[in-house]
Amino acid sequence: MDYAREQARTLAPAKLESSSQPSTGPVRKIRVRVYADSDSREQVVRWRSSVVSQLQRASAVMQGPLGVVFEPARRFDEEAQAR
Repeated sequence: MDYAREQARTLAPAKLESSSQPSTGPVRKIRVRVYADSDSREQVVRWRSSVVSQLQRASAVMQGPLGVVFEPARRFDEEAQAR
């Protein structure tokens, strides 16, 4: 069983870490459109906070080298009211 875990670790992608050197230009915000079908929304209790957390982690990695941060294209509560 330990052999299988070690083999799985060799196949895993390398971890991305944020760079200690910030980009020299201005920080650009990239708005990301998020789609979650009704099945996903029902199965994942805190899907909104999960999406925001994923975008924050991606921003932490990309802000240093590229000066890019990600944000949802529109607020989730606005989306719910529009229906």
